[in-house]
Amino acid sequence: MPSGALIHVPRYLGNLPFRVWKKMQDIAQNTPVILDPNTAHPRLVLSDDLTSVRYSRINQPVPDNPERFNCDLCVLGSEGFNSGTHCWDVEVKQSSLWILGVTTASNQRKGRGFYNTDVWCVWYVRSVSRFWFLC
Repeated sequence: MPSGALIHVPRYLGNLPFRVWKKMQDIAQNTPVILDPNTAHPRLVLSDDLTSVRYSRINQPVPDNPERFNCDLCVLGSEGFNSGTHCWDVEVKQSSLWILGVTTASNQRKGRGFYNTDVWCVWYVRSVSRFWFLC
């Protein structure tokens, strides 16, 4: 290429990060998050394959073990991470309220202190006007 020649960047590179991401989807292993039934709040019902959760107005007959959330409507994944970069594809069926987040394994599960420390989450609440709240 002669000195000072220009290239048509969009033609040759396009949206390079997107193209790399699309190729990585074929290479990277996609595994579902398996939810830990021992941590699920009694009003959360897990699917038989432990990959989805729904709210129930009635407490489920589950033991009040130390791992279980008793105030906040939460459930943890069965496998944790302590380093690296991770991402998830999440499907939310019709719902006017949902919360998705990550936390530390040692975060409080009993009482109302869960959202005070070691939590990153996204809330969605649909009302007259839609809004997002990050905590």
